[in-house]
Amino acid sequence: MKAQTNNDFQFFLKALSYFRTHWWVFLLEALLIFGFWILKFARTPNIYESRASILIDSSRREMYDSVFSRSGRRQRDDANKQNMVQLLRSHEVMERFREKLTTHYNDQDRPAHLRLFFPKGTAYPPQTLASWVSFTWDKDSDIYYVRCVAQNPDAAHDLCQVYLSTVQEVYPEIGQRGVQAKLEFLRRQISTLSTQTVDREHSISEFEKQNREFMSFLTAIIENKSLQHLRNKLLEIEQKIRINRSMKALLSKERDPGAPTPASYEETQKALSRRLSELMYKQHLTRYSTDTQDKEERLESISKEIELVNAQIKQIKLAAQLSLETHPFSEQQRRTMVADLQMQHQINQVKLSNLKKEINAIEEQKTKFREKELEYSRLKSELTHKTSLLASLYRKEQDTEIELSAVRSEIFRLNQPTRSGHRIEPQLSKHIFAGTSVSIFAIVLTSILLLTFFPRLDNESDANRLGLPILGKIPVFKEWFGNVNTLNPFALEYLKIMSYRILRETKGSRCPVAIVTSPHAGEGKSTVTYFLSLASKSPGRKCLFIDGDLLTAHPNSFFGIPEDHTPGLKAIVDSGDNAVNVSELIVETRHEGIHFLPRGGRSQSVSSPNFLKPVIRELDNLRKQYDLIFIDTPPLFASSLAHQWAGIGDLIVLVARMYLTRPRDILEALQTCKIFSKAPVGIALNCLPLHRQRGRGSYYYYFSRRRPTKAAA
Repeated sequence: MKAQTNNDFQFFLKALSYFRTHWWVFLLEALLIFGFWILKFARTPNIYESRASILIDSSRREMYDSVFSRSGRRQRDDANKQNMVQLLRSHEVMERFREKLTTHYNDQDRPAHLRLFFPKGTAYPPQTLASWVSFTWDKDSDIYYVRCVAQNPDAAHDLCQVYLSTVQEVYPEIGQRGVQAKLEFLRRQISTLSTQTVDREHSISEFEKQNREFMSFLTAIIENKSLQHLRNKLLEIEQKIRINRSMKALLSKERDPGAPTPASYEETQKALSRRLSELMYKQHLTRYSTDTQDKEERLESISKEIELVNAQIKQIKLAAQLSLETHPFSEQQRRTMVADLQMQHQINQVKLSNLKKEINAIEEQKTKFREKELEYSRLKSELTHKTSLLASLYRKEQDTEIELSAVRSEIFRLNQPTRSGHRIEPQLSKHIFAGTSVSIFAIVLTSILLLTFFPRLDNESDANRLGLPILGKIPVFKEWFGNVNTLNPFALEYLKIMSYRILRETKGSRCPVAIVTSPHAGEGKSTVTYFLSLASKSPGRKCLFIDGDLLTAHPNSFFGIPEDHTPGLKAIVDSGDNAVNVSELIVETRHEGIHFLPRGGRSQSVSSPNFLKPVIRELDNLRKQYDLIFIDTPPLFASSLAHQWAGIGDLIVLVARMYLTRPRDILEALQTCKIFSKAPVGIALNCLPLHRQRGRGSYYYYFSRRRPTKAAA
């Protein structure tokens, strides 16, 4: 058997299928939820409101913020308005409001509509009164809206009236309280810090008087005699000494006695210059002479000699320059400079020694006054810090004084408190909307819980997903039918397809025996067996329907034939080894070719493993008389009788009812059938709707009032 393929339905369609079977659960949930909200609506007291508006002029504040504040104007306005609302709903204002409300209540001779604010003659605490008053503001102006609620219109009006009077009376007093407190705090801080600064200055003065030696040392360091200055000077003298030694080393080199002197170089250069002049003159005379004999040769000889003299002059100049670089000074000058360098070196050595002594003395004093120096430095830093803090506090004091002058605002009453006879709470539409929302949520949640904890077969796709061997299904019939001729063609086609598949699976048997069972009761075994018998009707084919459920206390009445019409199957079971005339037990139905064997009665003991042995003996004889046998059995998980029936069948049909059978049960039933029988197992999907107990399949599908036929001969 090959399972039919079908497209998978979406998840929400599977959830919607629960509405077909559990609609009463969802309806009960909705009724309970709506009942709760309607009851809440009925028990909620009526609430009325009174509204008023006031204007608080804050032009000075805006001017101050535009000049001194760096944040955005919109942020400043929202922050200021929020602070204003918190101020007007503070505990102090509500306490004043409570006192004024008590005075108004006593002055008005304690009217009845205000008594709800005075339980036992005493007004509610400020926290409770604050819950009845709300404040909002306009983003684009300085208008504030007051809203007061109460259980009657007059009470709400008087509450709003008294609160506005309280605000107009209290605001000029407390409007500047925050800035004034800030100013007083700053002045206290300035006073404290000034005292601390004076004390610190006095401490520094006392320290200077008690440590004169340290102060002298500190003054000496300040007057360009600091240790770092002396060390820099020491490095400078050491650098001069190194330069002095280097110059002395250069000047100490004496000239080589055999080396020419600058004077000799000068004389030689003069002699060569005279020789060059003579040759130039000779060349001139030769060039312009009239004697042309050997003129060119003589000019060439003179030119070569001139070039030679020029080369000698260059060599003499180069040698004189090198001699001047090596020995730039004369011997007398060199000796004088060496003596000066020696004297300067001695002077620098003396200065170096004095500086080292002075540095050592300062380091000793610094080590000696180390603790006092740290103490004095700490005192000076504290004084500097306190002085800077004092200057900052003075600036903040000036800014706060300016802010104090800017926060002075005037308050105006724009609209008087209203008195409306229309309640604002409770509203039936809100309660209905809440009930609808909660009902939808509860229904969705219930559907999810049913899908999670109570899975079931909802359609053929679920069976295909589980890999079940599906024989076919019984669709939903929209017509009454007690006769096969009245079945609609669509339903009859489904039944015949299932019958053809049964015959195909049992084609090797002369008279196939189909066992129809289900995991549990109420899944439509009898209904499926009944319709399979009707669908197997064919000319020349004899079909036998055996009611094999010997356990049920609610017997069926198939084809209008009661269970005790004949001794039936129970007589065969009770016969033991005795022969029984089965033909007297079988009843011929009004449908041609369909015979019925009632159960005959209920059996009490079915635990014996050979309980159906007489039935098996007679079943061999019945196979010779009929072409197809259907046996309706008890539920598979109810007793062992269904297991014994499964062992004698050629095909087992497991019935699974849509919207009822759980996937786990049908899988366990399939495995159980494979254990007790070698016959193939197929699944029949029962799509017929559930009905009450008395509307079982055998009753529901028989409507003829004709008397049942006699037993077959």
